[in-house]
Amino acid sequence: MKPSAIALFLIFFLWACNSTKNESEEVAVNQLVQTKGGRYYGGIFNLNETEYVKSLYPPSIKDVVSARVASLAYEGLFKFNQSNLEIEPCLVSDFSIDSTGKVYSFALKDSVFFHDDPVFDGGVGRLLNSEDIRFCIENLLTKNSYNTGSSILLGTIKGSEDFFQNSENQDFSGTLEGIKVIDDKHFQITLEKPDVLFLQKLARQELFIYPPEAFHKYGLGLAKHIVGTGAFYLSKANEGSSFVFNKNPKYHGKDAYGNKLPFLNQVEVSFIQNKKSELQLFLDGNLDMVYRLNKDYFKEVLEDRYEMSGGDFSKYQLQQSPEMMTHFLGFNNKNEIYKNQDLRKAISFAVDREDILDLALQGEAYAPGNFGITPPCFENYKNETLIGYKFNKDSAQYYFNKSGFKDVLTSRPITLWLNSDGSRNTHIAVAVKNQLKKVLNIDIKLEIVPLAVLQEKIIDGTAGFYKIAWVADVPSPKSFLTLFYGKHLNGGEVYPNFTRFENNAFDQLYELASQSVDLKKANELFLSAERIIIQSSPVIVLWYDEGYRLLQPYIKNFPNNPMQYRNFSEVYFVKPETLERSKL
Repeated sequence: MKPSAIALFLIFFLWACNSTKNESEEVAVNQLVQTKGGRYYGGIFNLNETEYVKSLYPPSIKDVVSARVASLAYEGLFKFNQSNLEIEPCLVSDFSIDSTGKVYSFALKDSVFFHDDPVFDGGVGRLLNSEDIRFCIENLLTKNSYNTGSSILLGTIKGSEDFFQNSENQDFSGTLEGIKVIDDKHFQITLEKPDVLFLQKLARQELFIYPPEAFHKYGLGLAKHIVGTGAFYLSKANEGSSFVFNKNPKYHGKDAYGNKLPFLNQVEVSFIQNKKSELQLFLDGNLDMVYRLNKDYFKEVLEDRYEMSGGDFSKYQLQQSPEMMTHFLGFNNKNEIYKNQDLRKAISFAVDREDILDLALQGEAYAPGNFGITPPCFENYKNETLIGYKFNKDSAQYYFNKSGFKDVLTSRPITLWLNSDGSRNTHIAVAVKNQLKKVLNIDIKLEIVPLAVLQEKIIDGTAGFYKIAWVADVPSPKSFLTLFYGKHLNGGEVYPNFTRFENNAFDQLYELASQSVDLKKANELFLSAERIIIQSSPVIVLWYDEGYRLLQPYIKNFPNNPMQYRNFSEVYFVKPETLERSKL
């Protein structure tokens, strides 16, 4: 590898990365140990994220990068199948639902241990029990500024709203009515109303399970510390540059062949924003996966793979899948300017999504955002029946004149807040800036900040106009429509209702859909609710994403999916001779 080809600030990190990689190559390739089913133990998986984590404390994890990193060491009661996103038990061995659809009974798996940590006697992790589940759910529903994920359970579990409101009292010592601990391995959860997506909620990052001892010892220090039950444990955190996760020798999971999981010895996560540098690291063998490709290489990668021409990229595994991800421009709907619906519509009509897709993204997307906020990848959800916004200069100018803000906004610039996302968002923002100048004579000032700063600006209301993306937490349109549920404001709380949008008709449809036990009926109600969102235009949908990943040829059992849900516990490497036999 040639350090001179990489930015100077990466040299030390890459030296350390190369040193580790060189030492581990024999383990990863030449000294893999075969086990049942033709699988292998050993290897270090090196991956990169272009944004740094904001928090590893489950109740406050609200970005996809933090969730992906935390999921290496944390687990929930349930998980998603990495291939089809169906819900599966994780920490539970059995469960049942009564005839009312409101009472859930659970049995925890045997022999699930928390990671070894100084919070435990002798530093040895103890067995998971039912009280741990109660603690994590009640802690999530405790009202404070850092429990940003409380909204997913508010009004769902019986007594949750009363518990939430009372919990901010310093002398409060009550328990949540809807949770009943039967013994160490058995507990029940009672809901206020049936919820067709309740089990999916139990797989979300906000409900990752951690021991009370860790919370009492580290407090908010859990934002940089992990004590979980997952397949890997956090062994080293280099602030701002990397995380190292080691194999958990006491992990409870087994694969279909009875092999004890995980197969990998280690997962190392780096944080390099420059996508060209990231790709070069991959080509040099210092990364095992690249998620999303720099637009300069995108077509070349696809053409080489498609033609199998023997080019630089044809020897790698290319995975592509429509994603449950929507990119959009958001407005603070309480802002003095952006609360004007006609202005929001004017900007919506002024944005040429086709142009963004073809020129700024160079085809690196699934489709332009011509429908609603939900991407067109949900089964039995007729996204194509939604009539969204397409570029229309006349309509844009009509609503701009009608808004009453034409003189104001053509005399001074407005600010668009964004994070760079490896320069991808910057290209998009420049395209939007040029379009709004050409169609409406509005000048845009770009304010590019780290993702963590952007989130803070959106949540505290400083960012009135911003570029952001949303990834489904569960495989349902509800994951996107929850962004506009008025009751998520909760007297100042703006997560996940970043736009501060409020509409009673929308809220009623959203609630009816959420309480339905019939998935088809729920989706019909969600569609009706989404039509209200389109009419009100609290956001400008830009495009629906498609996930492209390049993997090294020796990686197995790591399927792509529309949520970018990743489970490293069953990923394994194969030997070079195995690759030759399979002609990969």
